[in-house]
Amino acid sequence: RAARDVPVDPAVRRDVAVVLAQAGRGDRALQLLGGTDATPDDFRTLADLAAGRKDWRAAERAAREYGRLRPGPKADRLLADVLSW
Repeated sequence: RAARDVPVDPAVRRDVAVVLAQAGRGDRALQLLGGTDATPDDFRTLADLAAGRKDWRAAERAAREYGRLRPGPKADRLLADVLSW
């Protein structure tokens, strides 16, 4: 049921996406996080999930978007990690 209903709260949506990814439903997890109302933390999680699926282009896009929205050392490190995989 949680997979069908899109949680409104960004933190809950992110948590549901992580659980879905762990349950092997990565496509649905990526859909939950990739909406137009995605937060910087959603993009960070999206980068991690995409990298876990070995979707390097999606991981790089998400890491770059995270860095655009929340620049700093954490964003630089995320992008460096994604590019090194």
